[in-house]
Amino acid sequence: MGAVLISRWVAIALLAATTVLGVSTIGALSAANAVTTTPTPSPSAQLNAGSPVYPAGPSDVVFGAYIVSVQAVNFVTSTFTADFYFWMRWSNPELHPDERFEIMNASGNRGDQLTPLEVWPIEKEPDGTFYRSFHYQGTFSFEPDLADYPFGNQVLPIVLEGTLGGDYAINFIPDTTPVATDPGLTLPGYSVGSVELTTSVFQYATNFGSFGNAQTADYSRVVITIPIAHPFWSSLVKYLLPLMLVVITASLIFLIPPRLSSARIILSITSMLTLVSLDGRTANEMPSGDSLMLIDVLFILSYVFIVATIFHAITQTWNIRNDEESLGITPHWRTTVAYLAVYFAVCGLTTYLFI
Repeated sequence: MGAVLISRWVAIALLAATTVLGVSTIGALSAANAVTTTPTPSPSAQLNAGSPVYPAGPSDVVFGAYIVSVQAVNFVTSTFTADFYFWMRWSNPELHPDERFEIMNASGNRGDQLTPLEVWPIEKEPDGTFYRSFHYQGTFSFEPDLADYPFGNQVLPIVLEGTLGGDYAINFIPDTTPVATDPGLTLPGYSVGSVELTTSVFQYATNFGSFGNAQTADYSRVVITIPIAHPFWSSLVKYLLPLMLVVITASLIFLIPPRLSSARIILSITSMLTLVSLDGRTANEMPSGDSLMLIDVLFILSYVFIVATIFHAITQTWNIRNDEESLGITPHWRTTVAYLAVYFAVCGLTTYLFI
């Protein structure tokens, strides 16, 4: 009897130990499953799983340029051509700024060429950054400032902009030497100033229809400015000297005796037609517009001068008398000098006010 009781108690103890061990094992397995279980991705996460990962903020891209040549400044089309190199250096392997930029003022001519100088894929530099350079030959648009023409200065810009904005914006920063120029850089007919490279943030007043962007979008820009100037003396000889010669020729009408009215009329008409021809040649070199340039005002003053001399000559002819002394040449030198003095004084004042 005692042996039976002992056997029962042993069986109960074994059953309890087995139960405790089973419960502990189940708890440990549950805890392990809770740690290692990965939640199922959402549909949007699954859809974007293959997209490139962009940095969550602006990433710096070092930018530099080398200007080889500038040619063919055309005021009629407001364009110029340039040949230059530029390069980028960045550290974020996911950024790829060499694929995400746009030349903003490129005219889109078929002859424009953008040539990458490094073979894809881009390898890391010894300092851990990525580097890529390009050679660009193309035509660019600009806004000429012709108020002082044929004098004054012009600025030829080359504008490059990153195509990533907002939270993923590329942030261009100038290189240690931002821009350099070829020692032989010249532009026929102009003097070239010091070339500069600046960076800025340009804000568009739109989100381009994207629901994920703010009301405005900010994009980093690089602006290379090439200042050029019209040399004073060459502009004076090329544009104003012919104008002055026409005016001086027209003033000789006062040296012709009033009785020779036909010669006076021929000289006046010839001067007027020459002036119209010069005006037309200058207009063909300029873009169409409503604003008056300095050269336009000088032409207007020249027209007024010739009309005034014609009117004065006609008045003298009508007032002619038989007195030979009144028909002499000597007294009319004063009229010629007076007219020219007034004309050049007004032209000089006008040029001073414009420049």
